[in-house]
Amino acid sequence: ASGQFQVSARFDKGVLEYAKDWPRIDNIVGELTFERDRMEIVGRSGSILGAQLSNVRVSMPTLRGPERHVLVSGQADGPNAEFLRFLQASPLRETGAGFTGGMKADGRGKLRLKLDLPLAELAKTRVSGEYEFAANSVTVLPWLPSVAAASGRVTFGETGFTLHDVRGRFLGGGLGVSGGTRAGRGVEILARGDASVEAAQTLFDHPLREHLSGTFGYFVTVRTQDGAARVTFESPLRGVESSLPAPLAKSAADSLPLRVEVNPTAGGERDRVSISLGVLARAELQRRRQGENMETQRTAVWLNPGKEPIRLPERPGTLVYGSLEDFDFDRWSPFLGGNADANPEAPPVSLELKFGSLETFGKRLSNVALRASAEPAGWSANLDADELAGDVSYRARPQPRVIARLSRFTVPAEVAGKPKSEARPSDYPAIDLVAEEFTFRGKPLGRVELVASRAGDEWRIERAAMVNPDASLTG
Repeated sequence: ASGQFQVSARFDKGVLEYAKDWPRIDNIVGELTFERDRMEIVGRSGSILGAQLSNVRVSMPTLRGPERHVLVSGQADGPNAEFLRFLQASPLRETGAGFTGGMKADGRGKLRLKLDLPLAELAKTRVSGEYEFAANSVTVLPWLPSVAAASGRVTFGETGFTLHDVRGRFLGGGLGVSGGTRAGRGVEILARGDASVEAAQTLFDHPLREHLSGTFGYFVTVRTQDGAARVTFESPLRGVESSLPAPLAKSAADSLPLRVEVNPTAGGERDRVSISLGVLARAELQRRRQGENMETQRTAVWLNPGKEPIRLPERPGTLVYGSLEDFDFDRWSPFLGGNADANPEAPPVSLELKFGSLETFGKRLSNVALRASAEPAGWSANLDADELAGDVSYRARPQPRVIARLSRFTVPAEVAGKPKSEARPSDYPAIDLVAEEFTFRGKPLGRVELVASRAGDEWRIERAAMVNPDASLTG
């Protein structure tokens, strides 16, 4: 006698663990069929990690021999967060999906998935999947704003994933994203878009931003390997207008290339931020994780930089060094105004600068070399210029006071064509000046001492003295 072996059964709330390390399928409602040496499960519905499945098929074309394969296919409709959980919970996390570890997403999408799992060699599993999403909000990195109205398609396999026609809104403008897994290079994501200065406040929230306006195009590259994301931002800043004084004055038509790189180290516990602004300046920040935030430990700013590596301060704080041909301190002072109530624990700032010409208080100093350190209580500096040489310090409390001890001082020439200062005596700090060699209008006056302070809207001279070989005067 001959016959055909066939068994069928209906079931609900079924659970299928089809292969080790892959998320199981729960709450299956469907039919199980054994026919000859073949097994098939046809599920009308089910779920993976909470995402609802439909048209689920699990089959084994043959139950005999070493070449047994489990074939899985299905569709899912559910929250994006569940799709990200699926990637992280599957072996796909080792082939590029690890990039999604810090991602967050709001909204829904549709998943189509096919798996071919050779039971004797699961390492040779073949994966083919596609995920479509629309009108989503996606956060790629915790410190970046979310991408709004995100839509597109992601295809993935056992070796990685690829982005297709991904678009959204970011920093007030349109954004297009491409990329995916690159052989031997981890994940590489490329983004190109437009942004407004106003919307970029979340990334650059600094008082100087109030003097910038306009829109700009940019290009971002995100590369991840071994779980670390390296981010590069580039923009010509064409379209941005700056009302700041030189050298940062800029019209919207001008180009001033900006490049920012964020390079994580120590497993993401530390990072290095490198910034370049045309040929004007380079900067570098070393940061360390403090809870959820990255706190800056050391900062260096190099004006008119060369090609060698930037020099960071030896201790926590900020170092500004380099040179400028011209610098108008009078025009910059409103933007650099000190704060007597500044945080007393703020890290110190050190300056090592050279100026061909420095304009201050309506006067011009030439060939200036400046070494200074600043802290919340004030600052101290050593100056060497054609007109003067010596030490100058400033203290904000108990009242603003400048203390100068100079080996020589020639009253600088006034800047031609510059409006007279409208400052009142009460706008200036008290002064304590000693100059060993004081020159006024080409005439050497010898040693000069002057102590003066504000008295309401008046200026009170507390001490004045002049000593030279011809005479002496004290008052």
